[in-house]
Amino acid sequence: MIGNKFRAQIEGFNTTTWVLLVGVFILAAVVRLVNLSYVDNFVSHAFVEDSPVYWEAARYWLESGYFSRLSDAGYIHETERVPGYILFLIPFRALSEDALFPVLFAQALIDAASCAIICKLGTLLSFRVGVVAGLLAAVWYNLFLHSSFLLTETIFLFLMCLILMCSAHFVLWCRLRDAALVGLICGAAIMTRSLVMFLPLAIALAAPLITYYRVRSWYKGFVAGALVICCAALPAAPIVYRNISQFDTLQLTSQNGTFFLNWVVGVCKSLESGRGFDAESAVLNQKLDEQIDKAFGPGAHLNNFQVSSQGTFLAREEISAMSVSTLVNCWLYGSINSLASPAVAIDPRIRQHNTKSFYNSSGTNIFERAVNFLRGNDPVYVSVLLLGLIFGAISLALQVAGWALLLRAHVWVAVFGVLYIFYFLIVSGPVGSAKYRIPLEPVLIIFQSFALTEMIRVYLRRAANNY
Repeated sequence: MIGNKFRAQIEGFNTTTWVLLVGVFILAAVVRLVNLSYVDNFVSHAFVEDSPVYWEAARYWLESGYFSRLSDAGYIHETERVPGYILFLIPFRALSEDALFPVLFAQALIDAASCAIICKLGTLLSFRVGVVAGLLAAVWYNLFLHSSFLLTETIFLFLMCLILMCSAHFVLWCRLRDAALVGLICGAAIMTRSLVMFLPLAIALAAPLITYYRVRSWYKGFVAGALVICCAALPAAPIVYRNISQFDTLQLTSQNGTFFLNWVVGVCKSLESGRGFDAESAVLNQKLDEQIDKAFGPGAHLNNFQVSSQGTFLAREEISAMSVSTLVNCWLYGSINSLASPAVAIDPRIRQHNTKSFYNSSGTNIFERAVNFLRGNDPVYVSVLLLGLIFGAISLALQVAGWALLLRAHVWVAVFGVLYIFYFLIVSGPVGSAKYRIPLEPVLIIFQSFALTEMIRVYLRRAANNY
């Protein structure tokens, strides 16, 4: 029965396990603080991509008293973001306008806690797997690098680790309180990154199958699934209510149209034509402007949600016109990019040597683009990137091997783990990078830890036989 192999591990959660978790936390915290000590300028390092948006949004909320952004007409409702990470930043901004290091210090500790949870997840398989998983997580480049950025990833990873832990507890004991916790944490994760809005539904669908297999009860599974959905809706309720009352829409954010049109369709079109991303994105935005003018008249004033709806409608039209082979190629492109991209490529200390854009490189598949991206780029950047690719390829090979070994030893762990990975690869579509691998890292680390543990076990057994 599923869970029987893990029950002894959990019931044996003793002083040794606590020492391991505390040790992993301390090691991970030290690694992250050492990483921060090698940052010359926190502003130039931590402010990447959307960092200024989150940092200023916290200030706007403090000044206006509500979830807002500043426009020419004053403060207006913020509709493109969810408020989770901004709420995390508000206490720091309230204390000081220059509280950047305290934020990064707090993120280092939160990320260290995530490493301890990954270690605990590993101990569900065996104590040795927990040790290896904890050590790997503590020094995992992608984790400690993103903890030094002013982005949602650290908080999001912590929440995903909690979801995985509570889900494992539900699989083991089928307790309704664990299902409720999974739902609440899912809701918090949705408020941090709306990418996981479909995850509670996926968990709710799996719950009856789990309870029937474990305790021969469909009813308990349906109740658990309903609890997950209802509890996940609670953290989102204030934003949903605001959007219904202010904008007459059930959309969570107004970023859906931008993401689907510019990123999903834009990347697909770019791969299909072989041209750079910016060129295809410009064409799509022109089509969107023409569509809005045709539907509402030139110069019509639309709110962000209406523009998002128009963008989503155009994105569906564009995707429906693409062949199945094109879409498969695009999703494979995103999946490979997410799983294989070296985190070192986005480290600002290394990235300063980069002279090109990967997304704007020409090519109809990821390998052509990679070659064109590397050709003529800065030799220092190319050398470091190639080393990152080599280490990444070794890790990926070990992760696949660990999953294959888990299929034989703990089949349901392997099945649920790969379904979890597939969820994020599917919803991310053709958009991928080391950043998009962050929520996958706990499962990938455990896969790799299982492979390494088995390799060590086989080596020690053979060494003992030789004496």
